[in-house]
Amino acid sequence: MNAATRSAFPTLTLVRAYSSIEASKVIAACSKLADRALVLLGFHGGLRRSEIAGLRREDFSPTCDAVTISRHVWRRQVLDGAKHGKVRTVRLSSTAAATLREHIAELRALHAIDTHSADTIPVAIVKTKNITGISKAASAVISFGTTHTFVNGESVYISGVSGMTQINGQRGVITATGANDITVNINSTAYSTWTSGGTVHSQPQAAETVTGGCEFDIPCRFNSRIDVGHASYSVREAGSIEIIELLNP
Repeated sequence: MNAATRSAFPTLTLVRAYSSIEASKVIAACSKLADRALVLLGFHGGLRRSEIAGLRREDFSPTCDAVTISRHVWRRQVLDGAKHGKVRTVRLSSTAAATLREHIAELRALHAIDTHSADTIPVAIVKTKNITGISKAASAVISFGTTHTFVNGESVYISGVSGMTQINGQRGVITATGANDITVNINSTAYSTWTSGGTVHSQPQAAETVTGGCEFDIPCRFNSRIDVGHASYSVREAGSIEIIELLNP
């Protein structure tokens, strides 16, 4: 190879990997739990950015100590397979696993939505309370025996009740609150007598069908199909949505 040929090749600059001390400083600088989880996936799991972007909750083991890489993101498109087309499972460190578990718990609490008004959808804190009694009435009164933080307008899902089993699996809206009880719009007059147990939950449960809707100030309708994609564990993406005003409803 002559000098002219050698000069045609670009000069390559090698990038030095972070040392363990430098990596620890980067992780410590992450003020948000989500950022820390992402950085740990890169440092402790050796995942590429495109592979991290393609992860879903089901890719992680129940204890988050392992993750399966089966897709990656390239130019905003989710592609099957890892960077080189192979599916692989990566073991994660105890630090990364603990951070991921904490992050997932934070997301579950943050995105538990159970109430809305005409123009806002507030994020509700997850609330769970053990039941100490349920009355037989047109609007059932659910007692807890201790104070609670439920408010009027919230909805609660009831499960695990003995005796008054007919109320299990129902969700009721709170119409009144007392210091240690709530009243819900469930008619329990014909139900069996409550004997023990039960829990109320504000967040949607696995057996429930979650639905949503919109309210508009003028008559209109959707004019396009709403396709929802899975962007991440807690985020769903929808494309453009066309809305048409109804001039003669």
